[in-house]
Amino acid sequence: MATAARGTRALVRGLREARSLDVVRGIRGCVLALSAGAFAGGVLLAETGPLVIGAVFLGEELYETGLLAMIIRSGERRGPNDARDYR
Repeated sequence: MATAARGTRALVRGLREARSLDVVRGIRGCVLALSAGAFAGGVLLAETGPLVIGAVFLGEELYETGLLAMIIRSGERRGPNDARDYR
């Protein structure tokens, strides 16, 4: 529950202030809360389906948002004046 709230706050702050890294962190927090809920549901119901879905969904989303954060960070490090002309 706390992860979802923290992710939502980061997402809203990132959208309001146009900070792309906060948007990615907010999405990651919401995804983490969703997959933890699916995983917990699988444990409580003693079913393997929600466990597998929660684990696979979490792994895929963490990989995807991690890659996106890495791309954003590398672009911020270079800066707007360092853009190269590839014509």
